[in-house]
Amino acid sequence: MKALAEQIGDIDGVNIYGRVVGVRGLMVEIAGPIHAMSVGARIVIETGGNRFIPAEVIGFSGSNAVVMPFGGLDGVRAGNVIAFGVEGRRGKEGIVVVAEHKADDLAGLHDAVIDRVCDAVGIPPLEVVFVTPGTLPKTSSGKLQRSACRTQYHGDALTRA
Repeated sequence: MKALAEQIGDIDGVNIYGRVVGVRGLMVEIAGPIHAMSVGARIVIETGGNRFIPAEVIGFSGSNAVVMPFGGLDGVRAGNVIAFGVEGRRGKEGIVVVAEHKADDLAGLHDAVIDRVCDAVGIPPLEVVFVTPGTLPKTSSGKLQRSACRTQYHGDALTRA
């Protein structure tokens, strides 16, 4: 069994190429052979300067795939981050990031989150809000509730850290 696992580990991944056609908030819309993708599939977006951004397919829009960049960030609780759009400056949509933290230096973590969002989508968020661990709204099965979080944000009802 060990030999089989080693052989599987030596198999090269499949390279399928497409192109970015749009960015909406933290989501990236890509055109390409979506017949080779499924929700949950992991892909890599190659940017100029040999930077690679890991992303996951979260859905489809017409003939395009919608993906969301991901990656851990020290100080932010994994799987406990919600991003959503709000009306921003001059009527343009902006991004708000709400994250549960596990760090003492929130100022440094704030800057790291802004850098990560800029790297992923090319614009900084309008606001980064850190909340007390365990306070992001979730369903009974543990899925994050983005709309409930947005409502809490607008009603100033988030348990800010």
